[in-house]
Amino acid sequence: MIDTSCDTQGEPYMSYMRRRWGGDGWVSGLKRAASPDGIAFGNWKTWPHTFLAHRLLTHTLENYGWEKQNQLKEILFQRLYERGENISEPEILLKAAKEAKVEDGAKEAINGHKTDALGKKTAVEDYAAKTNLGISSVPTFLLPGSVKLSGAQPTSVFKKIIDALAKGESLV
Repeated sequence: MIDTSCDTQGEPYMSYMRRRWGGDGWVSGLKRAASPDGIAFGNWKTWPHTFLAHRLLTHTLENYGWEKQNQLKEILFQRLYERGENISEPEILLKAAKEAKVEDGAKEAINGHKTDALGKKTAVEDYAAKTNLGISSVPTFLLPGSVKLSGAQPTSVFKKIIDALAKGESLV
């Protein structure tokens, strides 16, 4: 989800948190939920503007497939949350693309404009997620039965959902 209220260069983590929510108190729950999975958010320095990252991810899906897109997304998360890098910056995105071995066409995807085909597709998909699907936070999981699960969740929640679905039980 692209946060259009964020400066296109990204913003210092705490400055953004104070401006948007009055502080970062909600992050403690995120860190607590992610900790058992080995995710520490140990060096989160920037709140990124993610339009260029979304362009790169869309390009990767279209040209390399969902597995490579997922690999690139993991690399971007690692760079943002653990290495303290600003994924709003094109050079950081190019390094991530190289790391994921999806660098062919990456520079063009990142350096395009909002009005080119990839930019329009990225914006339309973001708008559709926000409006048609009612997504207002990341992550959001859309489940059978029109069930929507927002925010970081412990692994146990997903295990319960998978078990219920495997038994043919309704989630509503």
